[in-house]
Amino acid sequence: MTEPGLWAAPLEEAGLVVTRLQATHPSIAINGIRMASPYAPWRDAQLALPGLLNHRVVHLYGCALGHVPTLLLQTSELIEVLYVHIVNAKAFEIQRSHMAHTDWLNDPRVRLRLAQASDKPDRQAAQHISLPDLQLIDPALWRLRDRLHAHINQGFVDSAFKAHDPQLQNLMQANASLLGTDLPVNALFDRQVPPTAHIIGSGPSLEHHIERLRGQVNGPQAPWVIAVDTAFAALQKAGIPVNCVVSIEKKIHA
Repeated sequence: MTEPGLWAAPLEEAGLVVTRLQATHPSIAINGIRMASPYAPWRDAQLALPGLLNHRVVHLYGCALGHVPTLLLQTSELIEVLYVHIVNAKAFEIQRSHMAHTDWLNDPRVRLRLAQASDKPDRQAAQHISLPDLQLIDPALWRLRDRLHAHINQGFVDSAFKAHDPQLQNLMQANASLLGTDLPVNALFDRQVPPTAHIIGSGPSLEHHIERLRGQVNGPQAPWVIAVDTAFAALQKAGIPVNCVVSIEKKIHA
């Protein structure tokens, strides 16, 4: 539901639709995605600080309208370097022109850089991912987008695979006899196997490779295809033959 009087007429900037949000703290939406709360942006920024304050080096992926970097630089007594990774250059120019505070951009501790598709965020580093920026990330950075999504979801994923989980332990026990019949990998050494193999996991990037995979498995030197967990269903639906399925996912069903 749109709040009365909140939206102003949308404008076209750098090929993106920018809408001004008129409220307590004037804000904007880019392509309908709010860059910051028009009511409590500083309170929202405070939520990101606990995991960042006690570090000398911090990485921000996207900066929204600058509330997080401003507050972090003002509050932290330890920070020495703040890397701000720009994930959409056009969106960043719009964001910068609509920021209420831009002093943080001139802070000598700030390092601005354009993100690259090959970037691999360090999960051990102190970092904050701006969700509005992630939604606007340059399509060419889809590999980085997937990695950032994986980082956001890592805690949830890890919680599903705790070693002491009784349900998972029971399933492992139920499969123990089957696993015991598996031959070791050296049983493959004297067999005629393809020189290459693909290990396919499920995820947003899989759909981008389906056509290439289909062409390879139907070619003269078809590779082995090893599907991990739910990737099997997607490959089967796409008509791609699978040689092996590996899974220890307790929530998978038929």
